[in-house]
Amino acid sequence: MNKLSLAVALGLSTATLAAQAPYQGNGIGNAFLAHTAARIGGTIDFRFGSPSAPGNIAVLAISDALGPSTHPIAGLIGLDLAGAFQTEGFVLDAQGQVAPQSPIPNIPSLAQLPAVFAQVAVFEPGGQIGTSKTTRVCWNNPGNFLPAGSMLSARGAHTATAMQLSPTDNETRVLITGGGGGSLLVPVGSTATEIYSPLEQQSVAGPTMARERALHTATLLPDGRVLIAGGTDSLGNVTSHAEIYDPATNSLTATGAMQNPRVGHSATLLGNGLVLVTGGLSNYTNPLTNLIGVLNTAQDTGELFDPSTGQWLAVPGTMASRHSGHAQTLLPDGRVLISGGIQGGQSGPFSIQLPLYTQSCSLYDPTTNAFSSTGSLATPRAFHGASVLANGDVLVTGGSVAIVIFAQVAASDSCERWNGTNWSNTAPLQQPVTNHTQVAASDGSAIIIGGLAGALPTLTGSSQTGTHDGSLFVAGTDLGVNIGIPGSTAVALGAQAATRLFDGSLLLVGGTNGAAPSPDNFRYQFP
Repeated sequence: MNKLSLAVALGLSTATLAAQAPYQGNGIGNAFLAHTAARIGGTIDFRFGSPSAPGNIAVLAISDALGPSTHPIAGLIGLDLAGAFQTEGFVLDAQGQVAPQSPIPNIPSLAQLPAVFAQVAVFEPGGQIGTSKTTRVCWNNPGNFLPAGSMLSARGAHTATAMQLSPTDNETRVLITGGGGGSLLVPVGSTATEIYSPLEQQSVAGPTMARERALHTATLLPDGRVLIAGGTDSLGNVTSHAEIYDPATNSLTATGAMQNPRVGHSATLLGNGLVLVTGGLSNYTNPLTNLIGVLNTAQDTGELFDPSTGQWLAVPGTMASRHSGHAQTLLPDGRVLISGGIQGGQSGPFSIQLPLYTQSCSLYDPTTNAFSSTGSLATPRAFHGASVLANGDVLVTGGSVAIVIFAQVAASDSCERWNGTNWSNTAPLQQPVTNHTQVAASDGSAIIIGGLAGALPTLTGSSQTGTHDGSLFVAGTDLGVNIGIPGSTAVALGAQAATRLFDGSLLLVGGTNGAAPSPDNFRYQFP
């Protein structure tokens, strides 16, 4: 890497413009900053520069506090100049970037250190200075958690959507929508949104949605907007209404309504830029007294949202079963696997109303715009985790199942693996959980975090975490715990929303302990 002193670098500037948005860059040129999480015992890998400035100078600035501050050369920036402010200059390569790397000692107690903040200034053609977004660098142990502030309101049955389109995007914020209190069976909806900043680890109120929503979906579109679709209000009224959040204007605008009202549905952004929505219930009124009737409104249809027109088109045909509380998994070849869920209701012993779970699975192929059947799950389940393994197989874990003989709905510890055609049982979780977080790590293993344990109506939060490679589950550090922070304690939460941040870490947002929703957020560092 080619470094220059700051004095030499700044001496090359012939003109400056004040930043307009210090935490998101000043919009001059194409300055960008990307980096991995600060993994203790590993490295932090930076990549920054500007594709319009090959051979020019970029200055990486680090401070122990946020600004904004006015720099004599760069103008308004997102860092505090009065604290421990350090800079280093680099010559950009032919692609207009540089990629320095810094090792981090394997000292777990480094997690106690305060975060530092980074920003990049680039000398663009014409002598102007472009600045990148400002980022928070958190020191974290692999497989561990850091507190990440709180929402304005405690939420369950909500969504959280990181709005960056790529690691170099200057947008880092997270849109949180809907949900609230209530119970897993009878959620409380909300029209409120909030915009969470991973940089400041706090939220500000966002625009109000046109509908009260819980158990809805929120999908990041290819242009950076977010599609919010369906859900139920606190009275069980299910909506087909959809609206779009635009981070550029911080506004919500109605778009075309779905062809069917849906709650408990699933949504996936396809490789062609369309959004696939499948299943869900069309009615959620009075589930405590009419559970079978409510669950029998589960749907076997799908539809596609086209962001270019704002309209929905029905997918021809139907899935192999009706589905609600099912999983959609985007496969490496662009198809979507739809697995499990609730297909209706049934009467158990003593006339107790129970969900009727499905084993059926379907595939959606965007090249043919059609559903087809695939192998069935060994265990009917819903609200399970699902992710793609390193070899392209799909692993599903846990979820809720019906134990009809005991007239009970309970969390499960069973796990299954799909090989592209059929399912086979594999090693179970350490503790049965449902409504947990499951995401794929960079090595293709599945990370399982939290969830709800036990049986309805007394499900309780779980702090279980672990890694499943498709053959074996290995327990991890409890949710909320960091081995380098004395006194950090386990937090039992399920039904949390989760979204990946620009540095590759995972943000866990809210959730419930089974009795009450939580406002708290945690940042998880992948192993």
